[in-house]
Amino acid sequence: MRTKINQAALALAVACAAALSIAVVPCRLGASGQIQRPWNKNTGLSRSRQADLEFITEFGRLAPEARVAAWRAAVLHQGTNVANRMEADAEALLIAKGVDAAPYMAELLCDPREKFIVRLHALEVLSKMDRFIPSDELPKGAEPNVTVTILKLNGAASPFEKVSGKRIGQQAYRAIECLANQTEEKDLQIYARKELGLIENEFRQWSLGDQLTRWRDDIKRRRAIMGSSLDVPIMVLGKLIAERAPESLPLLAAALNRETDPYVREEIVELIAKVDARRLRLRKVQSGEEAIEAVQRALLAGNFKPGWGSKASRAAAWKELRKQFYDDELPLATMRFYADKLREIYGERTAVVNPSDPFRVPIPVPEFRSFITFLTNQDPFFPSWEGAFLDPTIGDESLDPRFSQKIERVDQAWKSFASRQSGS
Repeated sequence: MRTKINQAALALAVACAAALSIAVVPCRLGASGQIQRPWNKNTGLSRSRQADLEFITEFGRLAPEARVAAWRAAVLHQGTNVANRMEADAEALLIAKGVDAAPYMAELLCDPREKFIVRLHALEVLSKMDRFIPSDELPKGAEPNVTVTILKLNGAASPFEKVSGKRIGQQAYRAIECLANQTEEKDLQIYARKELGLIENEFRQWSLGDQLTRWRDDIKRRRAIMGSSLDVPIMVLGKLIAERAPESLPLLAAALNRETDPYVREEIVELIAKVDARRLRLRKVQSGEEAIEAVQRALLAGNFKPGWGSKASRAAAWKELRKQFYDDELPLATMRFYADKLREIYGERTAVVNPSDPFRVPIPVPEFRSFITFLTNQDPFFPSWEGAFLDPTIGDESLDPRFSQKIERVDQAWKSFASRQSGS
């Protein structure tokens, strides 16, 4: 029986090698019946990295249908250890170089018998594939978000690019449209409508009052359970409501004053804080000051979930928010973003990188907070100059076509600020 198992394993290995166009090198079977190839010490790679390189190279050589089948197996964790480990790299390679596989990915998307997780992943891959920008075409300052490190391949799937079929073709695009129009799988329908921009287009037609009511109702339905399709309308509506400030500020303040649901109360406070950091500086307009006062009253009163349940946590939250509202200590991620882009694009001395930091995270220079004050006094709408709305949940703002003009205005303001600081 042991011999039969080994012979079957060997036959399977040879067949797989042929399908992958791998030359069958001399090998032996281990005690488990798994094939063990000799390790090439001359590559300079560890055994695991050599296996990774071999896998991803051969994956890229597969015929489109076989490539999608191998990717599907990895999504379901039904592949080999190497295939499962390299799932993200295989997916990135499909997005960057696999447009010939789009029709087969579309078949998975449209198959009602296919597993939900596979269809959801196929939707994400096709959408990113259509939005993909190669590294040599990325706007200056934009960071890659699609990377196959071992092949030194990268680029970015821009959330600001419309899914239109320009890379994936009309067959795959129609498959996404079909998913957006079907009603049997409601969750998949919501995700497909989001990728096509249909949800945002629909909500933009609503009145501000209706947007706020739907946003509140969905938060009450979701409660603290993140990761469901309810996140989509909540995120989209939150963005639209924030973009409509200062018009939306009186409604948000009034809603916070009368709201009794602890989850909604917390989301309103967080949205008001986002408006201050990403749309306009609240203290510079009357409705903004009233919104700040509503936040302070609410945090003193309590009734928050899930993060600010205790009096101490609410006091700490107000302390941090007060620094943001009045002392211009914007969220660190926002400060880092602007400071690093000015450094990277224009060579400004706005951020430093500690050479001993393995992650090389840029740190804004101490005077950068004073620069935020300078910008706030110049134009309280500076966070949304050119209509570019900095929201890390959407994606890297550097990929927004409007960003280059926005960051140029910020750089001109920095030069003016630096000149005043130096007294020249």
